[in-house]
Amino acid sequence: MIKNILCAIDRSPSSLQALGYAIALAAWQDARLTLLEVIEDVPNDTRTALERDLKRVLTARRASDVKVEICMRKGNVVRQILAQAKASRADLVVIGSHGRGGAQRLVLGSVAEKVLRLATCPVLTVRSGVRLARRSGPPFETILCPTDFSTAATKAVAYARRLAQEAAAALTLMNAVEWPSGEAAGAAIVKVARARSVDLIVMGVSGRGGSDVDLLGSSTHHVIREGAWPVLTVRTL
Repeated sequence: MIKNILCAIDRSPSSLQALGYAIALAAWQDARLTLLEVIEDVPNDTRTALERDLKRVLTARRASDVKVEICMRKGNVVRQILAQAKASRADLVVIGSHGRGGAQRLVLGSVAEKVLRLATCPVLTVRSGVRLARRSGPPFETILCPTDFSTAATKAVAYARRLAQEAAAALTLMNAVEWPSGEAAGAAIVKVARARSVDLIVMGVSGRGGSDVDLLGSSTHHVIREGAWPVLTVRTL
């Protein structure tokens, strides 16, 4: 199901947390992992030192059983992530959210949201503070997938079902609809996720581009910002 994974990293706690999930997924799916860092225009010796440091991180994360390629790119962070995803034929992009640090001092919060709007493949967003990824067997045992029966949500449900089947995971589907005088759908999703102690939330997003939060969807935005679980978004055109 997943053969090529791209993980964008800036050495912040959230991106290192995301790297843990990328390694776990790659080991489970026997997938190739491309590790991407977007850097400033630095001398060659600095670039070599950065690559060497990433190799030490991979060793510390016990990634010896994973096929890993390290890429360093210069330029706009979002454009470089999308370009590398295309070049690597990524089936999944893994990215930290609200990370600050690394050679370019980028903020992966806004970057993550732009990437998941524009990437043609699913995106796994991970914030610092989520539970560590399992390294023995599938990383996910319980999956929650909310749906409002839209095209985007229906595509996400299909993806969640395939993922749950491969992981032998428990899948909970819930209907999440905004009511003018009722509980917001995002808050309801978070409540169910807490009650079920889920490992992953899968949600559909509309891929219309832009930077407006409304294009991402207020419910998806709320669930990602909550930060208690990794959130896998499946985009529809």
